[in-house]
Amino acid sequence: MYRETDLRRMFNMQERFSFLKSAESMENVSPPWFTLWEELKHTIGLDADVDVQEMETTKNPFVIPVVVKDSEKAAALASVLNLDYNFGSVRVITQVQDGDGTKVTPATPASEQAFADMIKMVLKGNPLFVDAVVRPFAPGTMDVVFPIFKAAVVQFFNDELSDKYHNYNELAARVFKKLLHDGPGGIPPYCSTEKIC
Repeated sequence: MYRETDLRRMFNMQERFSFLKSAESMENVSPPWFTLWEELKHTIGLDADVDVQEMETTKNPFVIPVVVKDSEKAAALASVLNLDYNFGSVRVITQVQDGDGTKVTPATPASEQAFADMIKMVLKGNPLFVDAVVRPFAPGTMDVVFPIFKAAVVQFFNDELSDKYHNYNELAARVFKKLLHDGPGGIPPYCSTEKIC
């Protein structure tokens, strides 16, 4: 049985969020695939050599073209970036292209060091990137790759209802964790934040 204060609190919550039920207000809430596009734009796209273009939404799967001026860097980006996202009924493909607009085929890194070198090549020039380090996950275990990012917040407008200004706010390392391939060649990246003290 609910107490009167519980009922009052539930009624107030229903009243506060009743506007979400209208179709008009729901049109203004950013769907997750647009959040993904913004994440790419505000991380990978900060590099002057990388252009995260408008998402093509005319047919499913949606496509986010990412054009990289240098073909070697484009091949490395295609190898380290997560290229396929599933949002239930909507699938999104990140399509890496070289400066000529040719789709790039990803390669599988042969070792942890090769994966770290690919990450360094891809993120060199990105203001959020610090380094990629290969070391054992724990003493006596296999080597893994630790991409290290600045202690920075990725922020953009995203209809985020839990933020006063409707912004998306996330640590750079956490955004890159979502965007980087989670284990090419069985080598997982452990995205980390630089030490600040």
